[in-house]
This record gives sequence, C-alpha cells and structure tokens, in this order.
Amino acid sequence: MKTTMKKYSLLLLLAVLSLSTAATAQEFSTDPSEFLIAKMAAEEGRYDEALSRLDKVIARNPDDEVLRYERAMILLDAGRMDRAESELRAVLQKSPDFYDGNRVLGRVLLDGAGSDRAKVEEALRYLQAAYKSNPDDLSTGIAVSQILRSLNRIAEAERVLASMVERAPDQRSLNFNYAQVLSALDRIPEARQYLEKTVAIDPTFGAAVTQLLDIYQQEGQWQKAADALQPLISENPMRLELQRQQAYFLFRAGDARAARDRFRTIVGADPKDTRSLFYLGESLNDLEEYVEAEKAFRQLIETDAKDVDYVTSLGLSLAGQKKWDEAAQTFTKLQGMSDVPPNLIAVARTQMAFIELQKANYDKAVEAAGTIFTFNDKPNVQAISIALEALKKQKKTEEAVALLAPLVKQFPSDPFVNARYIGALIAAGQKEKAREQAASQVKLGTRNVVASSEAYIQAGDFPSATALLQSAIDAKTDEIDLQFQLGSVQEGAG
Repeated sequence: MKTTMKKYSLLLLLAVLSLSTAATAQEFSTDPSEFLIAKMAAEEGRYDEALSRLDKVIARNPDDEVLRYERAMILLDAGRMDRAESELRAVLQKSPDFYDGNRVLGRVLLDGAGSDRAKVEEALRYLQAAYKSNPDDLSTGIAVSQILRSLNRIAEAERVLASMVERAPDQRSLNFNYAQVLSALDRIPEARQYLEKTVAIDPTFGAAVTQLLDIYQQEGQWQKAADALQPLISENPMRLELQRQQAYFLFRAGDARAARDRFRTIVGADPKDTRSLFYLGESLNDLEEYVEAEKAFRQLIETDAKDVDYVTSLGLSLAGQKKWDEAAQTFTKLQGMSDVPPNLIAVARTQMAFIELQKANYDKAVEAAGTIFTFNDKPNVQAISIALEALKKQKKTEEAVALLAPLVKQFPSDPFVNARYIGALIAAGQKEKAREQAASQVKLGTRNVVASSEAYIQAGDFPSATALLQSAIDAKTDEIDLQFQLGSVQEGAG
C-alpha cells in the first residue's frame, strides 16, 4: 500500500498564520497619549474614533511606518480589508523589509486568494520576505512550506523545512511537516525517521502515527507497527478498531499468543466481528490449538459458506487434529468452489498430498504432490518434501533422482532443490555425480554450499561435507557463514 500525504488547505494555512490584530509591531512613543487613546478605542470597537485619533498622530509623524502599520491593523479589525491592504502595501513600498508588514499582508492576500494561483504566489512572496527577516517565526515558515507544497514546489518546501528543523529539532509540527514533504519526494526512509521523532515527542499524535503505520506495513515491520499503536490504545481503551488493528499487526509479527489474546477480547466485546473471529482462528491454528480453531471456523462458515478463506483454514485445523478424512473432504470441497485464488488451490493440493502421506498412501501422495511442485515460478518446498518422503518410505531411490532431475534443470540455482538432488544421488549410489553437482553449487554462493553440505551430513558423509566447505572457503576466505558451517561439520564428525 502506497503511503498517502494529504495537502493542507489554504484554510489551514490561515489558521497557522492567525494572529491578534490588536498586537503592535513595536511600541510607539513619539506621541504616546493620543496613540494610546487610539489603541484603547480600537480595542473597544470604536474604530472610527481610533482611526481619527491615529490619523492626527500620523499627520505629525508622516514618515513613521509603524504608525501606518498600526492603522492597517485597526482597519483589519474593523473589517475594512481593501483599505488595510492598501495601507500595508504603502508601508512595504517604503520599508520592504518590515517584518510584521510582510507577514500580515501575506496573510491578508492569502485570505482573499481562494484558488487564484497568482494571488497565492503573491501572498507567498510577502510571507517569504517575513520569514527571511525572522527565521525564528516558525508558524510563518510552516505556512511558507505548505503554500509551496500546494503549488507543487516540493523541493523548495523541503529546503525551508530542513532549515527550520535544524533550528528547532524538537518541535513536533516541524518534524511532522518535514516528514510529509520527504514522503512527497519519495524519500521514505528519511520520512520515517522524522515521523518516529514526531511520535517520540508526542506518542498520541494520531496523524503522525497513522502515516508511520503506513510505512511500517509497507516495510513489513509489524512489531513496530503494533508498538506505535499502544499509546493511542492506552489513551482511549474503548476504541476497538485500534485494538483490532494492533492485534492484526501482532499476528503478522509472528506473536500468535498475543494476537490470540487480543482477538479473544475483541470478539468477546463484539461477537459479530467476523474478521476478528477469523484472525482469532488463524492465531489458534498457529499455536496448534486446533480444537478451538475448528470451532471458530465452523462458526464463520455458518455466516458465509462460500468464503474460501474460512474453508481453507477449517481444513488446516482439521489436518492439525489428524482428522484426515474430514480434512480431505474440506480441501476437495475448496477446489470445487468458485473464484478460489491460485494460492489457496496450491494450499489445497499440497495438503491433499500431505494427507495421503499420513495415511501411508505413498503413490497417491507422490501423484498429488506432483501437481503442485512449482507455484509462482518457484519450487513448492512442502510438496517436493512430501513426494520425497513418500518415495523414501518405499525405498525408491532411483525414482527420487528422476523426480528431482527436471526440477534441477528448471531451478539450477535454487539451494533447496539442488541439495535434495545431491541427497537423492547419494542415496542412489551415484556418489560421483553427487560430487559434481555439489561442486557446481560452490559457484552459486554461500546458501547453496551450506545446503549441499547438509545433504552430505544427512547421509553421514562428513568427509565429503568438509571437503566441499573447505573448497568454498578457499575461494571466499572471509565468509563467516562457511567457517561456522565447517566448524559445525567438524564437531558433528567428532
């Protein structure tokens, strides 16, 4: 699932830029009495009186841009936006670097810009000038970066935020906004770093947690995802959807016991939650608690007999209890259902082969496994192992070689297939051919060499395993895994 980063609306930008228009840019002292009376009148909503008094002060001090800025602020409070804008433009024409003037005019222009890109860009210029004058004004800096994002000028937004994060590394909103921009630039590892920092500052910041969960799921870091949710769950234990999501993360992380306990709680609170009941059954299957799992899946099938996931999992719980006939019937039924995805057909066929093996129907086991030796252009390890075990039970060593030969041709670099082929050759007495096959694996990497050495170990031929590993070590003297495997072989050989 691709991570999504939502753009902030201009309304949000206005909220970020909000300020009290009653505040002055700096204290005016040239004509304090009249000025203060004017300010008091403005605060009490007597705007005409305030403007009249302030105009008298301005007449005596025509070059003071602070007074004209204060006049613009009173006009804003009075809702006279056009006149306020004109006043601010006049101030900035005379003093282009006037910080408060740039900041407020940028806000005024943005307020009236709507979807007019040209007006938004004009507002941006004034806000950028304000931020340049005062880089410690974080709210204006964030607003600048967000406007740049709305204009799809992502790289510029990144530069602004990078500078701000450096100045204020522990500011929550900065880290969060920087993470969003980095994600928009597809710099996901860096985005994750700043989202994690945001959550470290505020573990219950829901927007950051949600985006961090998206990244963790994409990367398969299920335990981290589960841990990130815990503060939100602790803050509001009644939010079952958070507990359900965390339980799923725990299940995917391989913590079946914790997932089982969490799903039990959820199902107890909401018995109609079939998805949680399904994952409760899956967790129980993983823990080999098959009786309870069977009950869960039968309950689910009563609600929807056509759900192929329910039927598949029921078959697995029956097989776990060694109810071979019932399991076979279930997997046969599954293969006859409509719209069964290929992966579940593969599970059904593999399980049918396994059931025949357990029932000592060895020829049938080989035949059933043979229909699913490969899946998605990869060897089906379980099916191949079932067939080889069935042949081993019948001491059909030559047949095992014949079964594996085409698979070796199809998957010449697969360590599992080639190791099984070497083992079959050894068992069939074709030791020289086994040696040649093992030697070819040295060129294919450490995993192939280790797997091939295991074939010799299983045959009790420790000298050949040692020789194979030593030849590989001679080629790669710094390969620790090979050294470790050689040590294990020597220990096994006494």
